[in-house]
Amino acid sequence: MEQNKIIYQSDVGTSVGQINKNKVVVYTAITANYDNLYEPRYKSDKFDYVCFTDNPDIKSNFWKIIPLPHHNLDSTRKARYVKILPHLFFQDYNYSVWVDANITIVGDLYELLQSYLKESSLVFFRHSDGRNCIYQEAEACIRRNKDDKNVILAQAERYEKRDIQKIMVLFLLE
Repeated sequence: MEQNKIIYQSDVGTSVGQINKNKVVVYTAITANYDNLYEPRYKSDKFDYVCFTDNPDIKSNFWKIIPLPHHNLDSTRKARYVKILPHLFFQDYNYSVWVDANITIVGDLYELLQSYLKESSLVFFRHSDGRNCIYQEAEACIRRNKDDKNVILAQAERYEKRDIQKIMVLFLLE
């Protein structure tokens, strides 16, 4: 994984650094033609908008398209890598907001962020089915075929061996 981090930081991080005009970035990723890229219905000039993709045919007059380098991660992990490690790519931003590529932004994200960021600089949202720990999350990922069952179980086992407590892991905003 360290090798992949270096590839991303040198190839992708440089590209992202060249577009920073705001302090908040909205970002997404599309790999293996899994989704289409939708332009927001509500476009704020308070944000930069970035789409990471491995598809050279994706074009946008709105989103800044950043190519993902080819390496040994599968398509799902490429997208997740970008999703969960925004600090590697957006070092000059104060906030980063992940939006799944299949979501169309229809309202003012700035107002939404302002209301949630009054209390904390880190925001999480409750799962609609009430999951509130990593082990419940692992079970849900298995049910939804988010990854190979054995990979998910092995990761949950690593958490358990490190004595990571259930209630400490998923922080939820009421």
